[in-house]
Amino acid sequence: MGTNHENILDRIAKGRSNYVTGQEHGRSKLTEEQVREIRLLAAKGWGDARIAHSMPLRITPQAVRLIRLRETWKRVV
Repeated sequence: MGTNHENILDRIAKGRSNYVTGQEHGRSKLTEEQVREIRLLAAKGWGDARIAHSMPLRITPQAVRLIRLRETWKRVV
């Protein structure tokens, strides 16, 4: 017995969580390689809208912004 937070941490530590992130998530549109490409293009000065339109699957400029700012896909280096 413990608090809800302690139980969640225990579940994760014991590998009993089905929490999936990144390209392994069923609704993910991007691969880790594409995320790296987005960050590379942003570093070269490309705008978010231009990057979004250059991707093979439709993503929004807002999604590009979140990737660029590392608010999403944080684990991808």
